[in-house]
Amino acid sequence: MSTPSSIGRRTFLRITVATPAAGSLLAACGDEDGSGPGIPSLPNDTFLHGVASGDPFDTSVILWTRVSGQTGPVEVEWEVATSSNFFGATTGTATVDDSTDYTLKIEAMGLRPGSTYYYRFRVGEDESPIGRTKTLAAGSLDRMRLAFVSCSNYPAGYFHAYRGIAQREDLDVVLHLGDYIYEYADGTFGTGEEIDRVVDVNTETVALSDYRARYATYRSDADLQEAHRQHPFITVWDDHESTNDSWVGGADNHQPDTEGDWEARKAASIQAYYEWMPIREPASGDRTEIYRGFAFGDLVDLSMLETRLVGRDAQPTTVEEAEDEGRQLLGPVQETWLFDRLRASTATWRLIGQQTQLSALVVPGADALLFDAWNGYRSQRDRVLATLRDEGIGNTCVLTGDIHSSWVSDLFVTLEDYDPATQDGSVAVEFITPSVTSQALATSAEQVGIMVDALTPVVQRLNPQIRYFDLERHGYVLLDIDRARVQAEFYYVGDGERIRSPSFEETPGPVWFTVAGSQFVTEGTSASEPIANAPALAP
Repeated sequence: MSTPSSIGRRTFLRITVATPAAGSLLAACGDEDGSGPGIPSLPNDTFLHGVASGDPFDTSVILWTRVSGQTGPVEVEWEVATSSNFFGATTGTATVDDSTDYTLKIEAMGLRPGSTYYYRFRVGEDESPIGRTKTLAAGSLDRMRLAFVSCSNYPAGYFHAYRGIAQREDLDVVLHLGDYIYEYADGTFGTGEEIDRVVDVNTETVALSDYRARYATYRSDADLQEAHRQHPFITVWDDHESTNDSWVGGADNHQPDTEGDWEARKAASIQAYYEWMPIREPASGDRTEIYRGFAFGDLVDLSMLETRLVGRDAQPTTVEEAEDEGRQLLGPVQETWLFDRLRASTATWRLIGQQTQLSALVVPGADALLFDAWNGYRSQRDRVLATLRDEGIGNTCVLTGDIHSSWVSDLFVTLEDYDPATQDGSVAVEFITPSVTSQALATSAEQVGIMVDALTPVVQRLNPQIRYFDLERHGYVLLDIDRARVQAEFYYVGDGERIRSPSFEETPGPVWFTVAGSQFVTEGTSASEPIANAPALAP
């Protein structure tokens, strides 16, 4: 769609190398407020955007910060330790300058698996907030917990979902499944004027300086800073980190006659993403190869997919085109990579983190509204699901964002394979997180005259694989994983009106789980207990 107000898919579906020391090696890679109880004040003027960590492995993790208010090269000191008093810390220095927008990433290496670390940075007498991170487990692992989120639109409301996540001590990692920022000018897709959340550069992001400024605005938010400060993130972009409904060769919201060359805009968006996010640089040097894997001991293999800028063909315009066997969402290289990982995995569970709804969804008279998701790339979806079925690859959970609403579904190759009564024929399950703030499906549908209450029973009848959906509320999903089951617990922070209030309130939602060997979802009765004796949050 060309604008957020048009009737398109998203309108409906809201419906410098550091010195080695003390057995560790840290190498430089780097090139409102709504705070309230439990959230510290914003950092000093040198570290206005806080600290972050991400892409953990079992013996290393990426650490991030940004230096503000400086010119020329700036030397930054760092410390990493197993306690927040930094006794026996590993220390070193790195240098930043304007070539990376004064962002710094270092890779802390030589760490212990499954361990919590604390870190901080210093420029002169100015000290950053203390960050907290965790490495992945190695070997046997019986239980873990993660949270996943997507679609955080700064002008649309306060980032209460991030605050709820930040306050949890026992998370191993947070997955952000895309739309970390939005490219629009204020007022195009929500206005932040009355709540003092207008984006810093109040124009659409096109040039590198625009994208950098947009990230700076988002990372000024105290709740987002706190979530990053307390937990490592594993992230991947969707479309709005570049522009709406993007694909390899263009985007619905890119007009070459007024916004210039698409390849230049895409490159700018990718550069800013790698500068501002705590993400590893691909070994190949090709930054579009953002798809990557993580092993949480022998319990979970996580595959993070890229469904925008690597292999995606332009969105189809007809059902016939959507069914064309040659259409690509992942591209052949990434598809092979995914299949190889699924086949080789010996973990109890396989998780796939990705951006757009995988489950087939039938909405009467609205096929074209769903073409940006896997519904527009049906042959590749069928190959993914048929591979799970035909090769007996079980215990697979797909974690999804993008559609600004909550969904729980069984996944099948064809509807004829699936028995709604017994759930036989399901080959995997999908959990879709609501948005952090982006306009919910119900609100968007009403704005274009779609009566959600009347449509809901029809959608349920035509889509028996969909076991739960909520079209109104914002929040996140907590995933509790052990050998016996994966349990998804929805946590809500309010509807569109509620998130425009700075006061924080979190409400537990439903619980759904899948039992090892079953390949289908079941509604649960109670949330899981927190992991006992989790390491303390960073002070």
